[in-house]
Amino acid sequence: NPASRTTNKSVFVHAYIKVINYRIINQRTNVRPIKIEAMPSGKKKKRHKMSTHKRKKRLRKNRHKSKK
Repeated sequence: NPASRTTNKSVFVHAYIKVINYRIINQRTNVRPIKIEAMPSGKKKKRHKMSTHKRKKRLRKNRHKSKK
């Protein structure tokens, strides 16, 4: 039945859009800084989540900076 096909498709599309929106919302919450106070020993904890690639890239840049 062609009519039932279209309704199934629209339901699927709506579900897909919901999943995408949910992922976008989650990504935004992960980007927010996670501020943690310094520990008594003087060590500082991670302030925000950072992907491994991004961290490695930053370290690479710093290596080149120190050479001059």
